[in-house]
Amino acid sequence: MIYSIFKKQYTLKWNLFKRRYFGSHPDEPVTLHRKELVNHRYPFQALRDPDVESMFNQDLLTYLRNWEYRVVTVCLDKKNHIETYQTWARSPYYYCLVILLERFNFWLNRIDSKGDVTAEYRDCKERYAIER
Repeated sequence: MIYSIFKKQYTLKWNLFKRRYFGSHPDEPVTLHRKELVNHRYPFQALRDPDVESMFNQDLLTYLRNWEYRVVTVCLDKKNHIETYQTWARSPYYYCLVILLERFNFWLNRIDSKGDVTAEYRDCKERYAIER
């Protein structure tokens, strides 16, 4: 699980970027997932056009080069998590989100700041696991 921390001023630009290429709407946002992007699966079928894919890649790389951001990641061995905690095991997605939020909170405290969190879900199963 990857969590990006960027300034609020970039939120509108990020949403417009996703809308431009994938028709993303803030109420039903498109979440960029590597596997689906690379294979041009829904909702990334626009990238099947080489010209569109080239523009997308250029725009994305421009943002990544020019924006100020932090990336926090959590890697979880799901099998080991289940075997270790058995009946006490939480959803892997929920567990990773809790760890990411904890790291975000530590970082905010260290820089004496405040922040907002927006969770993007890959599918309904993840959304249900996190919202319950």
